[in-house]
Amino acid sequence: MTTSTPGTAPVRWARWRAFMHRVAPPDREPPLAPFPGWGWFLAQFGFALALTLGNWNNYFNPWLVLLVAVPLSAFVAAAPLSTRLGRTRMARVISLGWFPVLALVGSQVKTPVGELSVLWPATSATLALALLTMIGWVRWAWLMTLAVIVAGVLWGLIKDVPLSDGLEQLAILTAMVAGSVYRLVMRRSRAREVMALHEEGIALEQLVTLASRAEARRDYRTRLLAQIGGLLDRIESGQELTPDERRECRLVEASLRDAIRGRGFSTREVTQAARSARERGATVTLIDDRRTDCADEVCRNVLGATVDTLGDAERGDTFVARLLPVGRRNVATVLLVNEEGEGVRREFTMPPSGNPADGAFERPPVTLAPD
Repeated sequence: MTTSTPGTAPVRWARWRAFMHRVAPPDREPPLAPFPGWGWFLAQFGFALALTLGNWNNYFNPWLVLLVAVPLSAFVAAAPLSTRLGRTRMARVISLGWFPVLALVGSQVKTPVGELSVLWPATSATLALALLTMIGWVRWAWLMTLAVIVAGVLWGLIKDVPLSDGLEQLAILTAMVAGSVYRLVMRRSRAREVMALHEEGIALEQLVTLASRAEARRDYRTRLLAQIGGLLDRIESGQELTPDERRECRLVEASLRDAIRGRGFSTREVTQAARSARERGATVTLIDDRRTDCADEVCRNVLGATVDTLGDAERGDTFVARLLPVGRRNVATVLLVNEEGEGVRREFTMPPSGNPADGAFERPPVTLAPD
């Protein structure tokens, strides 16, 4: 005798539910939205009710067909298309319910058989399976349809239905063919739509890039005119510039060059620190090879180190800060050397945690000495 641990049954039931619903859509939208499961339930219920009433006298017990087969067929048809069970494994299990419905109605048909509409579950099943084909269950729906046809043929042999009349059952394949064609056409249309959206996205990205470049050019001209617009007017008029004005022009030209070559360093703090270092007589070079905006947290520590190191730059020193291309082991390097070749090199890598929010990780500084 085996014993079960308390709580085993609920765990097994939870696992079974998880397995049966594993392929459920995350958005819980009906597969054939906006029509929910209740809509398909009412449609199948009305179809089955009409055929049952129309063949009332052809059943041994029509009330059994009306009270059991009709609502059961509506549930089997609607469940795979409902919001809760749509596209789940449970829905496939429920769709097998067409065979009990077919057997129940077929057992109640009187002989000799008149109209084949008395076996309405065969038609209802293929119509419902055609809808499943439209939502992607092509193989499952076709296997089910072939099984329904085989069951119908066996029923016809048992009820002595003439072969010529039995072949009319093949007409139910029309719905399946229509559903399969719809699925094929819609897949191609969807592929074209995805391709069109992709091309539209590329076009929009190119437009944004062009607009960004145009904005950068306008910003460059605006900054240039704001800083040395008056000096340009004096140069154009042929007036001589004073040494201080010439020095100002060189500083402005250097800052504008930084905005182009070192775009990732174009912050107010770095710009002011670079100008101050140049005023003290240092040579400053800012290079951005990332080709993307340095807006993530990785660059935060690099920009802070750039400002700090620029504060140590004096006359005759050479300062170079470079943001390296994306994908390199190092994120950036900051170099400061004097005229004798002495100085320090600071290197930054991705944080050990791999989380960019932690900022760049600085390796131990490398002290430079003259050869």
